[in-house]
Amino acid sequence: VFVFLHVLITDSVAAKPFITIHNIIDLTGAYAPIAIPSEKGGKDYLSWIADQGGLDVDGDGKPDVEVKYAWAEFGNVDARFVSAYKRFRMGKPRPTIIEMWSSPNQEMMKPVLERDKIVCYGIGFSDRQLYPPAWNYMDCWSYGESAAGAIEYYVDRLWPERGKGVKARVAHLTWDSAYGRAANEPTKRHGEKTGKYEVVAERFCTMMPTDPEVMGFLSDFDKRDVDVIWSNSIVQTPAVIMKGIHKLELDKKMVLMANLWAPADQLLEIVGPSAAEGYMCPQPVFIPSAEPEVPGVKFAKMLNDKYRKEAGLPNIQYMRGIRMKAN
Repeated sequence: VFVFLHVLITDSVAAKPFITIHNIIDLTGAYAPIAIPSEKGGKDYLSWIADQGGLDVDGDGKPDVEVKYAWAEFGNVDARFVSAYKRFRMGKPRPTIIEMWSSPNQEMMKPVLERDKIVCYGIGFSDRQLYPPAWNYMDCWSYGESAAGAIEYYVDRLWPERGKGVKARVAHLTWDSAYGRAANEPTKRHGEKTGKYEVVAERFCTMMPTDPEVMGFLSDFDKRDVDVIWSNSIVQTPAVIMKGIHKLELDKKMVLMANLWAPADQLLEIVGPSAAEGYMCPQPVFIPSAEPEVPGVKFAKMLNDKYRKEAGLPNIQYMRGIRMKAN
């Protein structure tokens, strides 16, 4: 009788419904500065879910579904990314949704995902992988939409020459990759459509640019009377650009803007207040340092205080990681 009851109890526990979140993430390559704090937020959120006993999916206040997590680190190496994807695809349970990190890989994987009937929820937001909508999804704007919207907002509301009947002059200083180039064509198209600005230069830098490399580009932009620089990169690149802008005393002549993966709080930590002054970066989440009383920020702080206990968190990327797992 004891053995029979033990088997029933064991089978009952084993049969509890569960979902598995799969993630192919870069924690050691070019995306590490944004991936590491984001992953911390995501894992802390999953720890909190586990402490609740799982997800309450029917609204009765009781946990119904266990959440499991399977991840692979690919170090921004394409071959390792493909290997991790094949391992997940052939494993058990077969993924329904996989988190992915990087526009180049998500663009490459779009036809593969369609073939395998697996959905990607990623941090790569290039327009080419998102439109037409299918198999690649995200939780905010595309890089093109972000850049075009931010530039138009600046030109309409903040640009010193606004209202004088002249077009703003925009330059791209970014990486030579699918991710780096993701905003170039959409901003050209939007500038031509609205007539509010024109893209006058596209320049490509290394993923970890040096001061002399960036200084050369900035000197060229100065000669071209550039008003706005957009960089579709990671925070280390805008940090070097901002230092160069202030060193060449161009901060009264041009403004640097970058996408959400180059958040102002991280840039401030790298270059300090004087060099960070004037930097602009649109964000789809609340900013913990500026909005500490917002419920979502308080929740993120609770997670950090309970599970991570790091003084520098929550930051914007930590917030992003929580949101990704929650979605």
